[in-house]
Amino acid sequence: MTTLAEFLTARYNEQARKAMAASIGATSKDWRVDHEPWETNGIGIVDDRDNSVAVAIGDHVAKHIAGNDPKAVLADIASKRAVVTLHSDGGESPGYLPDGGYGMLQHACTDCGTHGEWGIPWPCLTLRLLGAVFDEHPDYREEWRP
Repeated sequence: MTTLAEFLTARYNEQARKAMAASIGATSKDWRVDHEPWETNGIGIVDDRDNSVAVAIGDHVAKHIAGNDPKAVLADIASKRAVVTLHSDGGESPGYLPDGGYGMLQHACTDCGTHGEWGIPWPCLTLRLLGAVFDEHPDYREEWRP
């Protein structure tokens, strides 16, 4: 059975592969909007060496693409991976049960609550919120919904 942490890791791996593939042909993963006029009537997105990466219709679209360049996407993924690692399954712990009572949890978050005393069920709300972005993915499970 796949855990929410494994599901998130697989989604982040997919996103990282897409970001790396998007940077093929560009000399850098750091993109910006080129405000010089383009023959196509579009707005260019270039890398830090002024190599063309894409052309967009509309400044707002160009800014969105440049703001989500591979460098930014990979940094975002790295921070989310760190959150997943921080909120890992610490195993059994006394703590707050899903029904609101107190008792022994089979799986408690290593970061939320106090593991070994006042544990929080794992996967915790932090991981559930990260997972909610992927709720339309076929492998997403309803029990992970925040």
